[in-house]
Amino acid sequence: MAVDNLREIDYAAIMGHPKVRGAIRPIINTIDWRSPLATDICSHMLTMDPSQTPEPGSVRAVLMLKDYNEDEIDFVLTKIEEYAHIDGGQTDSLIHLFEEFYKKSIVRSALERYHVDKNINELCAKLATVTTSGLGNFNIHDLSLMTYDEFLKEQEHTGAHFIPSAFKVCTESMAHGYYTKGNLVQVAAESGVGKTMFLMNEVVHFARLGIKTLWVALGDMNKDDFMIRLASIIKDVPINEVTLSPDKYKDDEVNEILSHIRVMLYAAEEIDIYTLKTYVTNVVYEFPYDVLVVDYDGNLAESSPGKGMYEEGGIIYNTLAGISRFRENPCLAFVGSQTKIMWWGHEIVPKEASAESSKKQHALDMQITIGIKSDEVCRERKIGTINIPKQRRGETKMMKFQLTTTGRFREISTAEYQMIRSKSDLV
Repeated sequence: MAVDNLREIDYAAIMGHPKVRGAIRPIINTIDWRSPLATDICSHMLTMDPSQTPEPGSVRAVLMLKDYNEDEIDFVLTKIEEYAHIDGGQTDSLIHLFEEFYKKSIVRSALERYHVDKNINELCAKLATVTTSGLGNFNIHDLSLMTYDEFLKEQEHTGAHFIPSAFKVCTESMAHGYYTKGNLVQVAAESGVGKTMFLMNEVVHFARLGIKTLWVALGDMNKDDFMIRLASIIKDVPINEVTLSPDKYKDDEVNEILSHIRVMLYAAEEIDIYTLKTYVTNVVYEFPYDVLVVDYDGNLAESSPGKGMYEEGGIIYNTLAGISRFRENPCLAFVGSQTKIMWWGHEIVPKEASAESSKKQHALDMQITIGIKSDEVCRERKIGTINIPKQRRGETKMMKFQLTTTGRFREISTAEYQMIRSKSDLV
C-alpha cells in the first residue's frame, strides 16, 4: 500500500473508538478519501451503534466481501484494536489528531480542485505548519504602536466584533456598551423562569442586525419549539396563538430572521463538552456564526468520570471560553445554567447562586441572573429582576422586568413593579 493510503487507513481506524467516532461523525462524509479501504472502513463504522466497539469478525467479513487481501485486513484490525482501547486524555488527543487530518484533507482537495498538482504534499505540510504552530501561536502585539481606533478597524475584518444587546441593563453594564467576541456570558436562573426566553430575545435582536447565531440545544427542546417561540417574539404575538396557527405567522419577516440562526439538537447527556467543541468548531466552515448559545450546561454528559461536578464545571466553562476565542472564528458565547435549588424563588440572584460557581466564575466575562419571587402574584404575572452580578469589563446592574405572553421581556420601573404586584386580580 502507498504511504498516503496507509496514513488514511490509520485515520479511518481511529473511528474504532466509540467516543472519537461520535465526535467526528458530522465531518466524516465531507472527507474526500483517496484510499478505497479507508472509505469502506468509514462506511462500516457509520452503521454501528454510537457506543459499540467494532467486532473483529464483523469487520473482517465486511472487508473480505470487498476483495481486500489478508495482509490489508490484518493491518486494519490491528489498528482498530489499538485505538479502540485508548482512554482518558489520550482520547482527546485522537480527536485533535483527526481534526488536523481533516484540515489537511480540505486543503488538499482545494489545491487539486484548482489544479495545483505540483508538490501537493509539501504545500499541505507547510500550510499545516503555519496554521498549527506558526508565529500566530505567540499572539504577540506591541500595544504602543496601536491606537484604539486602529484596534476597532482591525476588528471589522472579523465581522461583528462588537455585538449590541437587546437589553438596556446589559448595554449600560458593559464598558463599551456592547458584547464582545471572545467573551463568555452565563445566563443563570431556576427552571422555568426565563433563561431560554432571555437568550431567544437576544438572538432575535442579533438576527435583525444580520448577526448569525449557532444554538446548541441540550434537553427537551425540538425544532417546533424553536420556530414557535422565536416567531412569537418576532411578531409579538402570544405563544399560544402561534402554537395553534404556526404557518400563519411564519411569514417573510420571520423567515428572514430565522435564516440567521442555526439549531443543533441533542438529548440530555448525549454529548460531552469535548464532542460539542469538535462539532461547533467544524460547523463554522459551513455556517460562520458570530454568536454561540449552549443551553444548558447541566445537560452535557460527564467528560471526566470520577472528577465530580465541581471539577466538571470548570472543565466545561474553560472549554467554552476557549471556543469563544477560537482563532479561526472568535465568537460571543452564551451558556444557559440552572441556579442552585437554595436560590429558587429568590428575585435577586447573586453570582454564587450558579451551581459549581467558583470553578465557573474564573472563566466567565459576564454573568446574568434572572429571578422571580416564589409568591403567587409574582409567578402568575411573571415579574422579577434581571441582575448582572459579574461584569469583567464594566459594572454590575439590575433591571425589573415583566415577561409577556409573547415571550418578550418588558422593562418596568420599581413603581410599576409595585403596582402590578399590588393588584388583587391576577391577569
